[in-house]
Amino acid sequence: MSTHNDVPVVIVGAGPTGVMLAIELARRGVEVSVLDKQLGRPQESRAIGIHARTLEIFRQLGIVDEFLELGHRVHGMAFHTTVRRGPSLRFAGLDSPYPFLLTLSQEVTQRILDEQLERLGVPIERGADVVDLEPDAGGVAVHVRGFGEDRERVVRAGWVVGCDGVHSLVRRGLGVPFDGHDYAQDWLMAEVNVDWPYRDDFAHIFARTAAPLPAFPLPSGRWRLFVPEVPNRGGERRPPDMAEIEHLAAARGPAGMTLTDPSLLAAFRCYRRSTRIMRRGRMLLAGDAAHVHSPAGGQGLNTGLQDAFNLGWKLALVARSESPASLLDTYQAERVPIADGVLALSHGLVRTFAMPSPIKRQVRDRL
Repeated sequence: MSTHNDVPVVIVGAGPTGVMLAIELARRGVEVSVLDKQLGRPQESRAIGIHARTLEIFRQLGIVDEFLELGHRVHGMAFHTTVRRGPSLRFAGLDSPYPFLLTLSQEVTQRILDEQLERLGVPIERGADVVDLEPDAGGVAVHVRGFGEDRERVVRAGWVVGCDGVHSLVRRGLGVPFDGHDYAQDWLMAEVNVDWPYRDDFAHIFARTAAPLPAFPLPSGRWRLFVPEVPNRGGERRPPDMAEIEHLAAARGPAGMTLTDPSLLAAFRCYRRSTRIMRRGRMLLAGDAAHVHSPAGGQGLNTGLQDAFNLGWKLALVARSESPASLLDTYQAERVPIADGVLALSHGLVRTFAMPSPIKRQVRDRL
């Protein structure tokens, strides 16, 4: 085992949240090490919605044009309910240069962020699995297991930020609760071509049945369909086949729709969990390590990126000894209420559109 030289900040996890934080630190002159146990960049589509405030942040980083070029602009949401003409929500009134939702595969979002970090001279160390953390008053000893000759080592960090997702080792190291629950039903999703008459600059929520069918347009004319609240698939959550998606979509969606050419078929479980403690000593949390919720509202990716943007400049000042560590208390004070609001919104949307009672659905739709 070897001991490496000190580094001011170690970020555990190289997803969008971790890379955004590394960008914010690096462009302020703070040396940062980004560790991720995966050997390669994830190829999955995952989160697809980028909101106006996140686009404003990308503009400050000088990378928004690439997002706008590659993404698809969604100008509103149409709700197809039991009433003849359902309500719609338009984004044109947003006080932003970007009054729309941009849809783009998380794989592309990750690539753009990774390339920006690379331009700042910071590599991502992949295949580096953080297995233990030993904090003390002056820093954190980060135990890393990797590959090759130097399989185990200790990195001494001034600060450690856990951007390592729902099963965060850093959060476990902090010893903080991750309160909440799961939704007890699995969700399915598919990315497909859809033949139907609906406009592709709106998302469509079909909510005439006990469980809804949300559909979001993607670049290149494709659609992401969510199929929430299906029976528990258990274990490894076997992905659906196309026949199952077609059957469920036909039961929940409009008559006559045709689905073809799937590029993604997946099953997952939704959770609603968060911690109210995002900092303890020299260790902090951001993104899914601190809060996770259903995809309703499309806020998860954005909340993590905005955590990182809020934390980055503060941690840079503290790491450069230009501000007392107490500045970092404002990160938790500001971001916990935001996470609370996002969890309440996503949970409210699930409860509103997943409604088994036909009478309650009619009352909802008339209201």
